[in-house]
Amino acid sequence: MVPARSSHGAAGAVVPLLALAGVLIILSWAIVTMPGPVPLVLVVGGAAVVIWTLYRSSAVYALALLSPLGLSYGVMGLKGVGPVDAVLLVALVVMAISLLEGGGKSGRFGLPLGKVLLGFWLLMLMWSSLTFLLGPANQLIFRDPVRDAWYLYRGVVRDFLVFPVVVLCLADRGAAKKALALTVIASSLVSIYAIVLSWRTHEPATGPFSSKNSLAGFLVLILPFAVARALLEKRLLPRLLYGCAALLMFRALWLTASRGGFAAFLVSLAPLCLLVPVRRLVAAGMGALVVLLVVVGMRGNILERPNFQRYLTLVRFSEQHNFQWREEQWQLFMERIAKRPWLGSGSEVVEALQQEGRLATAHNGYLGMTLKAGIPATAAWVAILLFMEGLSLRFGLRAKSVEERAFWIGAAGLVLAWLTHNLVDNVLLMSEAQRVFWLIVGIALIEVCAKRNDSFTSVAQAGVSR
Repeated sequence: MVPARSSHGAAGAVVPLLALAGVLIILSWAIVTMPGPVPLVLVVGGAAVVIWTLYRSSAVYALALLSPLGLSYGVMGLKGVGPVDAVLLVALVVMAISLLEGGGKSGRFGLPLGKVLLGFWLLMLMWSSLTFLLGPANQLIFRDPVRDAWYLYRGVVRDFLVFPVVVLCLADRGAAKKALALTVIASSLVSIYAIVLSWRTHEPATGPFSSKNSLAGFLVLILPFAVARALLEKRLLPRLLYGCAALLMFRALWLTASRGGFAAFLVSLAPLCLLVPVRRLVAAGMGALVVLLVVVGMRGNILERPNFQRYLTLVRFSEQHNFQWREEQWQLFMERIAKRPWLGSGSEVVEALQQEGRLATAHNGYLGMTLKAGIPATAAWVAILLFMEGLSLRFGLRAKSVEERAFWIGAAGLVLAWLTHNLVDNVLLMSEAQRVFWLIVGIALIEVCAKRNDSFTSVAQAGVSR
């Protein structure tokens, strides 16, 4: 037994050395033959490969920090290249090295839940890729194999890759908790930027996003995690930190003036009523009332402020001109969906509507996804969202630790917020939102694996004690 282990370890140790040797050879060639910036990028990428091979969870940490950022640049004739692409590329190299070593986390996909989630993921990835390639809206952009592969990656594959990267790179439950905490931190920093920018411009908050609805569509996915942790945490410092993060995100959400986002946030609080002790909810309600009184005392009658009046229209939304306009927009998109209901058009944008003076998107995530990839794609998204909602409530009711219960409450709130917000905005197709969703799905699988291992350990310890 011992010699076998030693030989396996020696064979596994050869793989990183070979990878490092290959990186050094490529760098040497690049330094001699290519322009200055290219070797610099390769040096940074090579260093990341080496570091992330030793600390694989770091790749997911980088994705978590970049989750709210949609930065993109033109690189070597390819448009839309961003930091997330560099992280995913290096993470794929790390995953390959891990699998070749035989020390990866691929066994997580062997669990019943892992098989179900992997099945959903493969089905959605293959169908989305097929409809993107066959969609008539994309035929004009296809030119050569390299560009075609890049367009497919950018339009479909990039966001889906987050799931296997999370599952195969995160070391354990502790690393998963850190990744989630970094996501909350990144969202808080984006909220601060959005708040400051809104104060300076006197415009609705957008932050680094293209619109206020996009910012709201992202924040409502992270807010449930911060709120749940702030309510459940017993230690003072973590409770204060998560409470501050929740307040920052809520303030930024309020400044977006996005009624759909605000309604989605309210709906996302529903799991708290099921999974948080009543006394905690009462204490949180009293605290919120005190904060409201302080704000009213400092800033006067907030009931007369424009944003508050705007949010009050939610109680009679069907009478609003904005909602009536959306109904007209949805009808136009349903007419176009009827032409290709199963395979879609390959894009959620209808440029002909823009020429007519209307918006080119549906302002409805389900209609946008159906137009892009057909009814099966939308059905698959709704199915996995409902599956994750049931899974989150199930494990949330059984959770014992604060961190575990807060995670499942947050996951349940995320799903409800996304399901709700997609009724009035096209947030289902947001890359930032999809990456966060697959990040949480991957962490959920790791949580279930860890819980299963804890159960086995408890049974084994009970057997030894007997």
